[in-house]
Amino acid sequence: MFLHGGWMHLGGNMLFLWVFGDNVEDAMGHQRFLGFYLLCGLIAGLAHALVYADNQLPILGASGAVSGVLGAYFVLHPRVKVWIVMFALIPMRLPTYIVIGGWAVMQIAFTFTGSCGGEGGSQVAWFAHVAGFAAGALLVIPFRLSHVTLWDPSDGGAIDVGGLRFRRKMWEEGKGGRGPWG
Repeated sequence: MFLHGGWMHLGGNMLFLWVFGDNVEDAMGHQRFLGFYLLCGLIAGLAHALVYADNQLPILGASGAVSGVLGAYFVLHPRVKVWIVMFALIPMRLPTYIVIGGWAVMQIAFTFTGSCGGEGGSQVAWFAHVAGFAAGALLVIPFRLSHVTLWDPSDGGAIDVGGLRFRRKMWEEGKGGRGPWG
């Protein structure tokens, strides 16, 4: 989990971790997040090794652990809109369930349509991505702090001010209106 196949591999993993990791860490706390992250990476690597036991190529990278973070974010914040750049030109805000859900579907498709190593096949451990994602989606349940809910509602009715969430209508009326989601 601590070696990568080049700067692009490392940079891609760190980008996903930077965008989604802090919110998952906030839902768990620092120590739980570290255990969660390492366990997701371990499960992803073991799952890949079990499925492809005859593969002689080593696997490396944090992609399985980072996939676990994506799985946790998907379960925690499915409706939060994230920025993407479509076709490398068009910036768009789409809900997490579309962005990360689409990513997960692609990983599953690549797992079943391409080779996970070997001559002429992909050098990407697609199954480790899928296993890491599934591990993260399941492990977020026991690892999250007790006050953190799953499948939070859309952020469309709330506004962030200084790290606090307020209901948009009440904020605009000057009443504040902090509640569980406000």
